[in-house]
Amino acid sequence: MNIISVASYGLSAPRLAAPPSRSSEIGVAASAQAEPATRFTRTAAPATSDTYSDPRITAKTFTVTMRNLWAAPARSGDAISTLMANNRSMRSHGPNTTIYNLAEQWQGLGGALLRHLGATGEGYSQTRVNDPASFDDPAEIEALPPERLAQHMAALAAVQAASLAGAADGASTADLQLRLASGRTVQLRMTDNIGFGSIGMQVSVSASGTLSDEERSALQALADGLDRAIAGLGQPDTARLDLMGLLGYDRQVISGLDLTVNNAQQGGYLDRFELHSGVDKPSILLKGIEGEMRLSVDAATAATGAPAAQQAGALRSLLERVDAAGQRGQANVALVEQMKAALTQLQTAVATPATTGSPGPASASHAGLADFEASFSGDTWRENSSGTHRQGGSVAYQISQRTQGGGTGSIRQTVSEQLSADYREAPGDRMLNVANGNYTATQVRDRRSVTTLIESVADGAAKTSYQVDDQPHKAVTRFEGGHVVSRQVWPTPPAHQASSGF
Repeated sequence: MNIISVASYGLSAPRLAAPPSRSSEIGVAASAQAEPATRFTRTAAPATSDTYSDPRITAKTFTVTMRNLWAAPARSGDAISTLMANNRSMRSHGPNTTIYNLAEQWQGLGGALLRHLGATGEGYSQTRVNDPASFDDPAEIEALPPERLAQHMAALAAVQAASLAGAADGASTADLQLRLASGRTVQLRMTDNIGFGSIGMQVSVSASGTLSDEERSALQALADGLDRAIAGLGQPDTARLDLMGLLGYDRQVISGLDLTVNNAQQGGYLDRFELHSGVDKPSILLKGIEGEMRLSVDAATAATGAPAAQQAGALRSLLERVDAAGQRGQANVALVEQMKAALTQLQTAVATPATTGSPGPASASHAGLADFEASFSGDTWRENSSGTHRQGGSVAYQISQRTQGGGTGSIRQTVSEQLSADYREAPGDRMLNVANGNYTATQVRDRRSVTTLIESVADGAAKTSYQVDDQPHKAVTRFEGGHVVSRQVWPTPPAHQASSGF
């Protein structure tokens, strides 16, 4: 008899027959055995040995229709619960392919929670899990004697309670915290579990106090931005940053926000993401299979009144430096694009619009970007036409800007870069096999700094001078049969190159 087993959900109870493997798909075929006990019959055989036969030879199959189990059944038909049911743990994307991704599991849910709190001023919580009772064969349950039925229903109730209680255990999580100018806070959480605990989802949103009409409007205005941010991060092919909707929050009402996403399935395109805004140094962290990217920006150093065209030009030059470093170090393209997106969106968010007044000469000549520290690192690879790795290695890159001085006086700004990369490449379009000793090894060790000095002089003019310290290094060694057959080194140029001295 196919009756749900409490033990299979991590509880202790009288032993019942174990259910078949759980699945979140509708229409799963399950096998129901006729006899739960293990019993063998010994019979004599014509030869000298004995044979043993298992009498459990009759079995039938039935279809499991996976049902939802709700922590708050009364609201199971509302808009948020309906979204939770539709965004089930697995979705089919073709006849032979099933793809799981967080973008689909949380599709529209974050925005719906913010809209609910904004519209009603009331918190919300709901939990949905796959109902263990879905595995029961109705015909067999109906045939149970009263005592056996009572045992089964008690065990099932315990399993259902444990399943709801464990919905967030080992789950992927998305947490948004909003700090309001009034001192109140808003907490939003979404979880999704595909089987590390229960199979299901949990959502909640709450405020630390009664929200004003202005605060509720500000929350609703963030709904689309949160949905876009989650959708970008949870894509099945690569994590994408779409944060401007969140970073554009009403700063008169919301003093800061923190968004953290953790993927329980480590080793994917997204492992962890953090966005912190509204603090002195807003920051972004992104970790995944492509590598790790970090960025922090000193919002207090954003140039006041710098022309928009000048800011855009400075940002464009910065992104070109990041691109060049990624190509030279053979960083994964997706990781470089993530860094460029983070720089663009965070610098844009802290930029101070140009004013109608005339800034001082030094300020007017300022590059227009807030000071920052950025880095990316991780394993690197390139594939050949057959889809196997022809190249593999590692890369680490850091770039930062530091500005001293300001106002109508002098400004000293230094942009520093450091690149370290090591990678090996197979000859031609072959698969990389270091063990056979036939490959090319490349080492990159670059250091560069550019210091700009802007000084105010007579008649409102400005004098600009530069100092460049550029120390590139690249070595390429070719191996055949494990032996070095050639080596080429690009020598380090003079330690200091100055177009204009200080």
